[in-house]
Amino acid sequence: CPGIGVKWTTGSVWGDYPYILHENPDIGWEPISFDSQTNTIYFRSDRCKGSSQGNSTKACQPCEQLPSSVTFANVQERAKEVKSHTNLRYLTSRQKDALIAKLLRQVEIMRTQISDFKRIIALIASEEVAGLRRILEQALARGSSPRKVLVILERTLRKLYRVRGGFNERELDISFLVKAIGGPKLLYALQKALGLTSVSTIRRRHRVPKLLPSLATPTSEEVHANIQAFFCPDIKPPPKFPNCSELPGNVMMFDGVALEGRPRYCPDRDAILGLCREHSSRVNLQVDSLDSVEQVRKAQIKNPICRLTAHCPMYCHHHCSTTGSGSNTQILYHPRWDRSIGRCLL
Repeated sequence: CPGIGVKWTTGSVWGDYPYILHENPDIGWEPISFDSQTNTIYFRSDRCKGSSQGNSTKACQPCEQLPSSVTFANVQERAKEVKSHTNLRYLTSRQKDALIAKLLRQVEIMRTQISDFKRIIALIASEEVAGLRRILEQALARGSSPRKVLVILERTLRKLYRVRGGFNERELDISFLVKAIGGPKLLYALQKALGLTSVSTIRRRHRVPKLLPSLATPTSEEVHANIQAFFCPDIKPPPKFPNCSELPGNVMMFDGVALEGRPRYCPDRDAILGLCREHSSRVNLQVDSLDSVEQVRKAQIKNPICRLTAHCPMYCHHHCSTTGSGSNTQILYHPRWDRSIGRCLL
């Protein structure tokens, strides 16, 4: 039996046939000869009978059936196109060369990335990069390469790039405190040095409720106005209530806040603040004219009617002595509180 000749249409008989498969003795055939001119490989089946019933030029039946077997067809198919997860033993010599070249390119890319990462770490350790967290966060969101991140950091140090947005709650709170304690000039300096937010961003993101201080004895309208201001959904979103029949409650607490002991002008009501509720009714607090302001000044200096106090309850009014819980309760008491529905009937 001369074996069966198969024209190897997938490529060269030397580079596109997986000869390494024949390390496994159970594959079922073996190549016995080659014809490079016709690109033909001659195979002999392991079940070859040695002759073809008197015809020495014709392959026996097992060898003749070899090209139509499923295993042989799979070898031919893998020689044409192989999947990425295929075992190396099934690859041809040309496919292995292509895989090695691909892996070498990947190794070179990874070496470059490792070098860029080392340069990034060295730059972060030696320089103060303003807004570093936001730069890295936005770079990761865009899928930027280490080389791109390194370029952005270097441009940031040269004042050629400035990251925008991406502030978290902690950064917003710190910027708000810097502006509240140190003023807008300090915030501007730290914005350039450390990448804090700008004044306009704080005004847009941190809406501060406006407390309405009392001119004299606190009124129900003033208390309701402050409750509405501090619990406005635009400033403080309402909590999520549980799905049950129980009504949520609120706790009202009283404490003192530190105030500067001096009168000041309230532009919202065109009046003077800072006098205690016990004696403020003795003078005209409305700024009707310069004379009315002068009368308040004389009342404080020449004939003092009360001292300028630095204590006030949370509904913000001055008083001459320590205010107890009883007087606070009388000010805030409302007789039409409906316990059945949990709200005040105004």
